[in-house]
Amino acid sequence: MMNRLVISIGNTHTRWGFMHNGILKQFKIANAETVETVNQAITDSTTNLSARFDTIKIASVVPSRTDHQINLLEGTYLSAVDQVRLNDLKKVDFTVYDGLGIDRALIVHEVFRTTKNAAIIIDFGTAMTVNVIDKTGVFVGGTIVPGHQAMLNAMHISTAALPELLPECTSHDWLGDSTQSAMQSGTAYMIASYVNSLIKTMATRFMPLNVVATGGGYKSIQSLVTSDIKVIDDLILRSLLNYDAE
Repeated sequence: MMNRLVISIGNTHTRWGFMHNGILKQFKIANAETVETVNQAITDSTTNLSARFDTIKIASVVPSRTDHQINLLEGTYLSAVDQVRLNDLKKVDFTVYDGLGIDRALIVHEVFRTTKNAAIIIDFGTAMTVNVIDKTGVFVGGTIVPGHQAMLNAMHISTAALPELLPECTSHDWLGDSTQSAMQSGTAYMIASYVNSLIKTMATRFMPLNVVATGGGYKSIQSLVTSDIKVIDDLILRSLLNYDAE
C-alpha cells in the first residue's frame, strides 16, 4: 500500500493523518488558525516521524482555504496535492442527490466500501448530517440539522441572558435544575430523540441496516441513544486513505 498523507478541511477544524507502523496517526487544528499555521503543524507532525509520502490527498468544504492550503503543501513537500472530488468516488452512486458535500460523500463511500450493505451514517459535526445508502450502493438521501454546539450557540446568540456553553454529557433526567443544565438536557434529548426515531424508521425500510456514527459531537449524547451504533471517529481520514482501493 502506498504511503499517503491525507488532509480534510472541515468547517471548524482541519484534520490530517497517515499510516505509521500500521497505525493511523491523526491530528487536528482549529480553523481559527491561519492556513500558514495549519501547514506548519502538518509539516511538524510528519517531520517528527520521518514520514515520506507517495501521494497527498485533500478534501475540503471550505473553498476559501483550499487553494492556499494546496499551494503551501505542494511547496513544502515538493509533490502534487490531489483534491478529491465527488466523481473520484466510484463505489457509490451519488447522482440522485444535488449538491452533496465531499465530507458527507467520503464517509458514505467508506462505509459502503467496507460493508457492501445498506447503512445510515450520522456525522455529529458542526452540522449533524444523516446519510442513507441502500444495499445496491445508491445514496438515497439524508438530512442536515444543527449539531449540539450549534444549537447551544444559537440560543446564546439569539437571547439576552442565556449563557455560552460547551456540550456536555447529560444526566438521565429530562429536567434540568439550572439554566445551564436545562439547556444541556434540552438540546441533548432533542438530538438523541431525533436520532433514535430516524434509525427506527430507516430500519423498517432497509434491512439489514448498518448504523455508523462519526464526529466528536456524538460523545455528548451517546448515553441517550438506544440503538446499536458503530462509532468510527476517524472515518473521513480512513476514507481518504482508502477510497481508491479495490
